[in-house]
Amino acid sequence: MTIKRIIMQAVVLLIFGCNLGFSYGVKEIILEYEHSMRLENKSIIISLEEITDLQKQIKVVTGSVQIDGMIQPELTKEIEADVFKTLFIRCTELNLHEIIIGGSGLSGFGGDGNNVTLSFRNSLSGEASVTVWTPSAVPERRKLEEFYAITMDIFKLFGLEELY
Repeated sequence: MTIKRIIMQAVVLLIFGCNLGFSYGVKEIILEYEHSMRLENKSIIISLEEITDLQKQIKVVTGSVQIDGMIQPELTKEIEADVFKTLFIRCTELNLHEIIIGGSGLSGFGGDGNNVTLSFRNSLSGEASVTVWTPSAVPERRKLEEFYAITMDIFKLFGLEELY
């Protein structure tokens, strides 16, 4: 009887754990920008996060900005779900292999510039990330047009395009 009871408790915990794990879906886009020469605004991290309560069908999308290690509360805001969805789809459609091959041999070219890392994840399917040196430098030749457009659109969401 004790073994039967332990098995039943384990099954209940497993079912509860599965329901807990799948009750929320999280999608996230994180953009990390670091300039090699700036003293101010050298490091910018922009986070966009969509949290969906799958049981209640409630979706909340928020965005936050961190500049030089300091969270910028005035730039924290709710993002329209359609805007986030479009950005997320564009991220997933990037040809990361082509970006890596197209940029080979140019990393650090010229010395000055910036490193831009675009990471995106879906709690149900995984994460992808790519780092590019100065996406604005010959984006056509390096096959970075869409990468550059996505990252610039994220900066524009917060009115930070002049810092790119």
